[in-house]
Amino acid sequence: MNNYCFRFIFFLSACALCLSSCSENQPSENLPVEDSLPTKSTYGGLKFAAPDEWIQETPSSTMRIAQYRLPSDNSQNSEAELAIFYFQGQGGSVQTNLDRWIGQFETQTEDAAQITERHANNLHLTVLNISGTYQSSMGPMMAPTVSKPNYRMLAAVAEGSGGPWFLKLTGPESTVKRWEKSFHQFLGTLQTTQ
Repeated sequence: MNNYCFRFIFFLSACALCLSSCSENQPSENLPVEDSLPTKSTYGGLKFAAPDEWIQETPSSTMRIAQYRLPSDNSQNSEAELAIFYFQGQGGSVQTNLDRWIGQFETQTEDAAQITERHANNLHLTVLNISGTYQSSMGPMMAPTVSKPNYRMLAAVAEGSGGPWFLKLTGPESTVKRWEKSFHQFLGTLQTTQ
């Protein structure tokens, strides 16, 4: 074999090796491309991906680490609000918070509150679903409340390393119903950064 043929074969081998290593770095068709994944946010040691349709707002109090406005499906209904609270490992027990949230509603039946438990990414979630007349506080803790009939709350306590975190979605029944599936999907994205 002459020197020219040897160099040509060496050149082809080098090209083949280069192409195979480059193709290993390309994403497979079955794997999600990074740009297509939901954008994750991190607040108070909690990471999550909120739906694009939720409108992020500046928290209305220092007790909140994040706040979102959830649009209504029509002009007849008000928007809903999702607030995330973090008290650096404080904030009371799960049961204390459930009792307080349930106490903010006047309901038709004693068993109107539905409580379920689930896990997501090493977090234990206790989830409350309640409807009725919501007694909304309009300011400081001792401020008078405003009665809001036909309201609903989906709330959760997320327990894990660095927690707990408290998540409260409140709004008109129909608006909350519109976002109920998204809320539960959102809970599935929660993870601690600890």
